[in-house]
Amino acid sequence: PLRVEVKAPGYVPLVREVAEEARQADLGDLALVRAATVRGVLVDAAGHSRADIEVRLQQIEPRVREKGGWKTATTDAQGRFAFTEVSPGRYELRAGDAALPRLEVAEGADVPVRLEPPAGAGR
Repeated sequence: PLRVEVKAPGYVPLVREVAEEARQADLGDLALVRAATVRGVLVDAAGHSRADIEVRLQQIEPRVREKGGWKTATTDAQGRFAFTEVSPGRYELRAGDAALPRLEVAEGADVPVRLEPPAGAGR
């Protein structure tokens, strides 16, 4: 299939696939959604930042069609992480092996989170 991708600063990229054999294809109206950002800090139970930990974000509602579906980020020396170009919806968040509370992300929102994995959660 052919892939059509529409991008604009501040919006979630929009991707449509069209069969290669189609000489013409009506893609209909293509509406871009304002991107959200999920950013935060990962700390341990004592409040110390956790560096070099992989944090994963997956949209669970509405269901995504992307392969894999997980966005990943690694915490910096201060435990900070960020995900950009996030679509509105409900998300599962993981840090290392720990599943964390689910998030609601609104269109265009800046969602701050402070993550404290349960004691004993690994990398």
